[in-house]
Amino acid sequence: MIRKSSVWLSDVFCKRGWIDLDSYDWCVYALEKRLGLLLFISAVALWMGISGLYVESMAFLVPFYFLRRRMGGCHAKSACVCFFISIGLVIFSSSFLGRMLLPLPISILFTLNLICVLFAMHLRPAYPPQIHFSIQEITANYIRKNYLLLLILLIQCLSLILYDKRILVYSQCGIVLCNITVLIEKQKGRRENEKTRKTGRKSS
Repeated sequence: MIRKSSVWLSDVFCKRGWIDLDSYDWCVYALEKRLGLLLFISAVALWMGISGLYVESMAFLVPFYFLRRRMGGCHAKSACVCFFISIGLVIFSSSFLGRMLLPLPISILFTLNLICVLFAMHLRPAYPPQIHFSIQEITANYIRKNYLLLLILLIQCLSLILYDKRILVYSQCGIVLCNITVLIEKQKGRRENEKTRKTGRKSS
């Protein structure tokens, strides 16, 4: 649906002369991303309205979204699959995973959180093969990602001063799941490299 809508809008823009034919593919891609994001935001807003889990959902989603932009991680094969997985992660974290952690003492929660943050700071970004970043861009994202993690840690500490564990717990869920997606992408990259090496040996 998102793909078809993006193609239809790009055709309209092209016919009316708002974009050049050379920019058609870029327009389809840009519209697909923006329409997908708009649909996702609408679905999250609907979920928060139904569940009433506003703080929990946002505390998970904001760190997860901005860290993913810097750290990369595995991606779904289509925008539709990505949409449902993303919504599923929001629901799973705000309804189940966070609630499992909330009863733990603050000292244990903060220690676990600090381990997750330090691990994320050490973790190098990992992107799918179709995303072509230079070494300089990857290094820049690595640095920005660490600044972002320090900002998240600061906000978590401030939330504890206000005696509200929810921001600490649910943002920690966002960091953990972001780390997992990066590790999955790194593992996929290793498998692809191994396949390439084996294919190269056979051909030689």
